[in-house]
Amino acid sequence: MAIYDKHADSPERLKNEAEDITLKLVRNGDGTATIKWNIPSISGCSVEDLIYDGIVVTVSSRPANYISSSPQNGEYYDADTTFDSDLHTGDKINVASVVGAFYHDRTTTEITVTDVANKTPYYVSAYAVDQVGNYYRQGVHAYSLPTGESETDKSGPEQPAFHDLQIDTPEGITVKTRTGLAKGATYTFRVEINGDCYSFDDLRGSDMQTYEDIASVLNKRLKLLVKPILGPNFPNTGKFQVDESNKKVYQWDGSQNIEQDAIFLDEDPALPVIGTYWYKPSTKELRIRETAGWALVSAIIEFATDPSNPSDGTVWLDKVLESNGGLDATNTTAWVWEAGTWCKRNTIIQVRNPLLPPILSSGTYWYNETDGTVSGRNVDGRKWDEVDPIVWDTDPNTISDGDFWYSGATELAFVRIAGEWSDVTNIRYEATEPTNPVANHYWFDTTEQRLYQRNGANDAWVEINVVIAATDPATRESCDLWWNVDVGIDTLFKWDDVNNEWDEVDAFFQSVDDPASPSALPGGTIWYNPETEVMQQITGLNCSNVSFICSMYDPSNLPIGVVWLNTADGTFFIWDGVEFVSIEAIRDEDDPYGVSDGILWFDGDDDQLFLREVGAWVEQVYSRDSLASEVDTYFFNTVEDELYQWNGTMWLVSCGLASVELLFDRAVCFDNVPNINIDQFGQFNDFDKFGRDIVRFKTCATGCDQRIEVDSTQSDAIFVKINKPVIRYAPATGRSTNNNGPMYRELGVGTDGSPDERRKLQEQIRVALGTVSTTVELTKQQLDECIDNSLLMVRKYSSYSYEHVLFFLDVLPNQQKYSLTNACVGFNKIVNINAVHRMRGGFLGTGTGGFGGNDIYGYAALQQLYSLGTFDMLSYHMVSSYIEDLQYLFADQLVYTFYEDNRTLSFHQIFYSNERVMLDAFIEVSEQKLITNRYLSLWIKKWAIAEAKMMLSQVRGKYQSLPGPNGSTTLNSQELITQAENEKVELREELFDRSMQDHNADVQSQFFIG
Repeated sequence: MAIYDKHADSPERLKNEAEDITLKLVRNGDGTATIKWNIPSISGCSVEDLIYDGIVVTVSSRPANYISSSPQNGEYYDADTTFDSDLHTGDKINVASVVGAFYHDRTTTEITVTDVANKTPYYVSAYAVDQVGNYYRQGVHAYSLPTGESETDKSGPEQPAFHDLQIDTPEGITVKTRTGLAKGATYTFRVEINGDCYSFDDLRGSDMQTYEDIASVLNKRLKLLVKPILGPNFPNTGKFQVDESNKKVYQWDGSQNIEQDAIFLDEDPALPVIGTYWYKPSTKELRIRETAGWALVSAIIEFATDPSNPSDGTVWLDKVLESNGGLDATNTTAWVWEAGTWCKRNTIIQVRNPLLPPILSSGTYWYNETDGTVSGRNVDGRKWDEVDPIVWDTDPNTISDGDFWYSGATELAFVRIAGEWSDVTNIRYEATEPTNPVANHYWFDTTEQRLYQRNGANDAWVEINVVIAATDPATRESCDLWWNVDVGIDTLFKWDDVNNEWDEVDAFFQSVDDPASPSALPGGTIWYNPETEVMQQITGLNCSNVSFICSMYDPSNLPIGVVWLNTADGTFFIWDGVEFVSIEAIRDEDDPYGVSDGILWFDGDDDQLFLREVGAWVEQVYSRDSLASEVDTYFFNTVEDELYQWNGTMWLVSCGLASVELLFDRAVCFDNVPNINIDQFGQFNDFDKFGRDIVRFKTCATGCDQRIEVDSTQSDAIFVKINKPVIRYAPATGRSTNNNGPMYRELGVGTDGSPDERRKLQEQIRVALGTVSTTVELTKQQLDECIDNSLLMVRKYSSYSYEHVLFFLDVLPNQQKYSLTNACVGFNKIVNINAVHRMRGGFLGTGTGGFGGNDIYGYAALQQLYSLGTFDMLSYHMVSSYIEDLQYLFADQLVYTFYEDNRTLSFHQIFYSNERVMLDAFIEVSEQKLITNRYLSLWIKKWAIAEAKMMLSQVRGKYQSLPGPNGSTTLNSQELITQAENEKVELREELFDRSMQDHNADVQSQFFIG
């Protein structure tokens, strides 16, 4: 980014970048699909500058709802790319499976997912994440996402509903305190959970002798309310599932399938049938059952098409075996079928690629026939170093007087005399035969490195055996070289100084070409790797895989009994002399007739499954369908008295509907006092300074829609019959989370999460400013700022941005503060409270005149005392003023303060009894509704365009003009500023002259005359 670029906070930057992402699901047709997305491309930013640092991709059978299906900030998820919820081993977010989780990854843009069912709808969502684990929770989606999701789906740190019963005794109790319940009697217990009533009428006193026993018994009965499967083991544990298509048998261990050793055969595998074929896949060996046992079928051909009818270009590897059963690499040959004839090809059988240079070790030597030098291989330097071996046809150890030596270092010849080397005199060193030779004189041929002596008759040259060596050949050191050039030997030796002997060199090349260079191969050379059993055809410097027939027989002229394995579908055939006839073969790693205990056998003819036990077959019950339970199935372990719930991949300990816990000597909420109803609002954590012994019943689920109430009024109820007095507290409903910050930023309140309306408005702004015919130099972030400013003006000055609603609130004695966070009632959407009306007033209530105790009806009764026809308007006005004074005197007009930031409503009066009041309030209207409101949409668009013009003028105002091919171009910066200022003046007048107000729900006071 540039020096002067704006660096917004991470959440805002993540939002801007994430909305640039598009998501796409492409089915591949083979049970797989590809999910694709793009890395955000923000103008002026490189990939390194992005706040985007990865993405989480989810899939579900239901659409996402922006709230419960989106990732939670600070959480990191594990992914599994399967769509099948039964096989998925990754994390789940509500009902959505995480199929992709890429953290600190700005390059990955697609994944391939498996187990994609045909004709099944999938809802795919993606959520961008930054470096500290914050997500763009609205996400992007590969489908049309419905907007306006209910706030009741909101997830978060919500609280369950509960109902407390206090054991009221000064001395206190413990879990082992006796309850006083009679052992021979039965008792009842009734509870209402979320509107459903449950009654237990058969609780035995013998099982509830202590308070710990009561909690244990009631917890067990409450867990059974979900009607779980009962048993000591998880459902279907130990049962078998048969996958006949893949010839596999699984056993369910309670949470997953375990593959078992199984034989798929139509006949009893423990009774050998003569003529049965058995194929072992790991070794590719085929055997036939004979009287004496299994016999190996050596004549077997593996090929994808009928080998007896080869097509042009088919390769046949004429396999020749050695006596030990190994492949004879020297005599094995490859042939190619060409127009009805097998044509021989150059064939190489080796593991190493023949195109690669040979691997030469140290101790390798090369005689270069071109320049006559001898070199040794320098492995470290990967080069040849020239060496000077002793060249002679006799062992240098036998050098004696009279032998000759030519020194390559001094280029002189010597003769051995009395154990010493002496210079040879009267010798000529010439490349050609000397002219005018002298009898008994010597000539050394420098070209052929040969020594001659003129005979005494001076008519011929006689060759003399000479040692060729750079140094004294009679003195040997460790690893000196001797090249024995004797006819028929021609071998290089190395001196072993330890053992005082000559050792033959294994690798001694004599050639014109460098042996370290790869050999030139004829075109069409076939290379077969016996380790990998892969064949390749070599053309130039390229290799290409070749499918081939491997057979010791000519495929076009096969003998009877040759077996063909069709590698395309795994079927077997045998050649009868005319054609291949189908045969059946058992595929198994172990001898199918060597059946031991614990082996399973599936009889395909009768669809029966057997288990080998003590040498006999015992029939087993099996299923072809998955043994996994349906998602959210409950199971109660009768041994552990524990409730479990299946989440699609594992069993998790579950609470069920409700539970009981004992809170002994614990501080309890001050607001939770007898006969107090704390429904519809959250309480503050102000605690008593003294302890209480509480039996608490609470819901397992959380949220403001949860309810629980225990009925302890029955004559034979447990908490009536115990030996301690019980104080019954009012039930407390579940609580929702407390929202912070402006409500117009709250998901599900001020916005439903859909970016569609903003995107459309952004495009309208661009069009109004001249795109596509001219460039509009505004980024998406700047356009968002224009729209935000327009919405802020509307929310500040127009009553259309708020909805006028009425709520009822139950107030409690001696409590003045109330937290308005209940999402179920809608308190969480309140932005301001206009008035609070008492439904039961101090004037004309039940104690005054008996007019029903309701202000509205009290007013009506009072007005009826006077008839407009019997007294004048002044009298009517005086009576009305009198009533208004009475309202203040008797506290009918409530004085309060509401704080939007912490959702707190504080009353300045004290209530002395339970009472219901009415809240005259305004709630937030979402930005999506504001942008599409028939009265506001045009104004919002105009103001946003004016804001965009002002921003654009700042961009273009940096330069007065720009150079161009036809002269300079003047920029319209000042013109844009003038337009924007004039348009804003007109729009403000329109906003302030009340044409932009909803007179049915106006936040501001108003007065009309006429």
